[in-house]
Amino acid sequence: MELLTVAGFTLITGAVSFVAYQKYQALTNKSTDYIFSKSTRSPKEELLRIIDSANHTLDLAVFILTEEDFVTHICKASKRGVHVRVLTDDNQVKTLSKQTDNVHRLLRCGIPIKVNNHAGIMHLKMMIADQQIITTGSYNFSYSAEHRNDEVIVIMRDRKMAQEWTKVFNSKWKVSRNYKSYYSLPGKKYA
Repeated sequence: MELLTVAGFTLITGAVSFVAYQKYQALTNKSTDYIFSKSTRSPKEELLRIIDSANHTLDLAVFILTEEDFVTHICKASKRGVHVRVLTDDNQVKTLSKQTDNVHRLLRCGIPIKVNNHAGIMHLKMMIADQQIITTGSYNFSYSAEHRNDEVIVIMRDRKMAQEWTKVFNSKWKVSRNYKSYYSLPGKKYA
């Protein structure tokens, strides 16, 4: 009987603790999730859901941007009034024709693009939606990231952290010696 009482008490304590934890998560509006490629969940589908759910702002820093679905969803976000900004790597735009085409599509959608102007590469893979949701990890916006490579995205729903990351993004966006606006051809205006 004593064992049954202890087991019941443990079960009730665990259930109460779990409910309290869930309420804490809801009150603090914080949660963290992750998705590996080649798993039962798709990093791409989750990233597209976040892009589609953005209402006000969408800041992206993506090393490789060759998957057209991302560009389509980013353009749709911009068309519905979301303020979108994209940082990407200058060398990738120059050497990957799919990336060049996708950057031009974004420019035609009125989305400002900046590329690195410093000696290193712009190797970030991050997105900040509505200064509330952050995604980061090894995952590039490419076919290979979804279907060939071992990749991961981490999704953090944390308003305070997202606002801090937005400050970092803003500092990169504003420093012209490190990032320059991308225009595809002289005399041709895209954004």
